[in-house]
Amino acid sequence: MKKYILITGGFGYIGRHTVIELLQNGYNVIVIDSQNIEVLEEINNKIFQLTDKKAELYSLRISCEEDILPIFKKFDVEIVIHFAGIKSVSEFYLSPTDSINKEKSLIFNLLNVMKEFNVNKIIYPSSILVYSANNEMPLKETSQLNYDNPYSKCKVQIEEILNKLSASDKKWDIMILRYSNTLGMHQSGIIGGYAPKKPNNLSSSIMSFLSGEENNVKIFGNDFETHDGTCERDYIHIIDVAKSNVAAVNYLLLNNVKKPIILNISGGRPYSVIEVINEFELVFKKAIKCEIIPKRPSDLSCSYSDNNLAKQIINWTPKSNLNDIIKSFLKQYNE
Repeated sequence: MKKYILITGGFGYIGRHTVIELLQNGYNVIVIDSQNIEVLEEINNKIFQLTDKKAELYSLRISCEEDILPIFKKFDVEIVIHFAGIKSVSEFYLSPTDSINKEKSLIFNLLNVMKEFNVNKIIYPSSILVYSANNEMPLKETSQLNYDNPYSKCKVQIEEILNKLSASDKKWDIMILRYSNTLGMHQSGIIGGYAPKKPNNLSSSIMSFLSGEENNVKIFGNDFETHDGTCERDYIHIIDVAKSNVAAVNYLLLNNVKKPIILNISGGRPYSVIEVINEFELVFKKAIKCEIIPKRPSDLSCSYSDNNLAKQIINWTPKSNLNDIIKSFLKQYNE
């Protein structure tokens, strides 16, 4: 029987790019996603154009263990990558308590079914947002964690659930990947990038301006303790993130993990808001009108993470710089 990588939330932004990389590397993939089956099939057809392969598709929400039991009965699942859940921080904050309960229910349902079928390898995508604001930069995997807001607290609590599971049952092989700010699109232009209905981050605000949907790009403060006064963040190309997931799969298939491995998946250096805007102007050959507005209380001057541990353990290195990331948006802009 063929073995499979099961990806929950598999046709979201990071998931669909990860599926492409897995299929291109010879893996068989099952996708569970809550989008309707017509949408999933459309994405799968686009992936087929790039890989000559398709994922097995299941349109469902993991509301209980019974939802996914038939998949584990039908397929020999080897590793699970758990992307399913609330997609954005802003969506999470609409109902924090319900959001936390939903996220925990998802992971418990999944882990219980995995245990029943003796599937003990899981990759959990976490976030750079789990780190406390009190840390020195760059952030290390051992840096202090953030329990001060619901989103970060939930991510940390799920990481703790996985750590306790590993401590109580040594059969489990667990990897936790803390992604930095993920941007960009597939180089083919066939697979869409992250396009929120309303601009909710710097890149989507810039693209909305370039597309004529917004009059300007708002910059939250220009008096931070940085070289140009605007806050600095760590950005990483979606393809580099997808390749890190494949590297994590490769590692777990070959190694038994005594305790969860936690890795920063990042570009490894910060860029300021002004640097990002300037690079968009350079690539798109168009001036971007900006408006300085008061900074938000929660914004740090600088936040970026060290990716050396990921380079050492899973033999992964990001290949793209800021210019590469922004060039990938040209396909979306020109369509």
